[in-house]
Amino acid sequence: MMGFALVWENYFAKMVPGTDLVEGYLRRRLGNGEIRLKQSNNDENMAEVLIGDEFVGTLYQDTDEGEISFDFNMSIIKEDLVG
Repeated sequence: MMGFALVWENYFAKMVPGTDLVEGYLRRRLGNGEIRLKQSNNDENMAEVLIGDEFVGTLYQDTDEGEISFDFNMSIIKEDLVG
């Protein structure tokens, strides 16, 4: 299903059907419409996850036995926990 516009125009989005849906999924699942994905300059299988312009994590695409999955990794440092 590729009815949505590509989130980023690069190898990652063009070669993997459905990656354009990942941004929408994260927005709905995490309840934040400001989440966006930005292709990494270093790794064609990785995107940066941003809230607005703030980096919050990484998203990796993996293919195993023909099945495509995505791994979202978010690190939280202690200083960010203080309000």
